[in-house]
Amino acid sequence: AANKSYNKLDKERFTHEALAEAIRLKKLLLAAPVESTREAFQFVLNYDLMSLEEIVGIEHLVLSNSLKSVMKDRKKHIYDVLLAQRMQQELQQKHKTVMMKDKEEKLGQFAALRSVKSVKKARIRAAMAA
Repeated sequence: AANKSYNKLDKERFTHEALAEAIRLKKLLLAAPVESTREAFQFVLNYDLMSLEEIVGIEHLVLSNSLKSVMKDRKKHIYDVLLAQRMQQELQQKHKTVMMKDKEEKLGQFAALRSVKSVKKARIRAAMAA
């Protein structure tokens, strides 16, 4: 079976290429003879200086002040998701522990009841034999 994941070098290369492309697009946007970011996007798209496909997926890099803020947001998202997952697992484990204790307690009660019945039957047999 082929490895379907990217290795660290591939990921670094993709990140580098995306950042270089974002810088190129940002320079194009800053060079547009307009006042707002919105107008700059319209200008470069209208004059075919870049395609919409070039922007999709890296617009956050073009518009953000730094890659660090994007990475910080991604790390926070990952942390939040893993924290929620851990909390769910702990809750499930507590539920399993409670269920297990209930089962053990019921089994113990059943065994004790059976023992009492067995003792009573044994006393009756002993009394009848005497």
